[in-house]
Amino acid sequence: MLNRIILVFTVVVIAYNINCRCENVAQKLAERVAEKAIEKQTGKKADIDINAKEGKIEIKGDDGTKVSIGEGTDLTGVPPQLIYPGAKTEGCVKTETATEKALSVVFKTGDDVAKVETHYSDGLKGDGWAQKGRWEATQNDEKVVTLNFEKDKSTCTVWIKRGTLDTETAIGVIAREAK
Repeated sequence: MLNRIILVFTVVVIAYNINCRCENVAQKLAERVAEKAIEKQTGKKADIDINAKEGKIEIKGDDGTKVSIGEGTDLTGVPPQLIYPGAKTEGCVKTETATEKALSVVFKTGDDVAKVETHYSDGLKGDGWAQKGRWEATQNDEKVVTLNFEKDKSTCTVWIKRGTLDTETAIGVIAREAK
């Protein structure tokens, strides 16, 4: 399954990069080429929608799997404690299958690492998440903090990174929820 997701992601990213500045006709052609490649590799049909204006790609499989990729990915339905307030969404991948929902999103903010860590630690714990781990490293003037949480059948990892010369802090949130 992971190999198929990687293949799908690669095909779609290539199609998106080649055609992101093209007219609607070229966009539709790229969608069809990617759909056929997925069908050939997996034996299953997929519906791909490349939206260059909004900066997102959506893939819907005939088995109910949904994948959304890009800056324009709609964060509706994402628990608010996973979204950093006021941050820019740099990229997002949302997937949904019959057995699981998953989210991987990257934000950028002007806030420092300590403030971001406090937000996630306090917010997730306040929502019933148990913190299972914390890891911190500093190398080459970059500080990275990783936090791990669990709640019921869900897991969440938050990584926070900022270099001494950076003007923004990068935040990555990876969350999985079993259905």
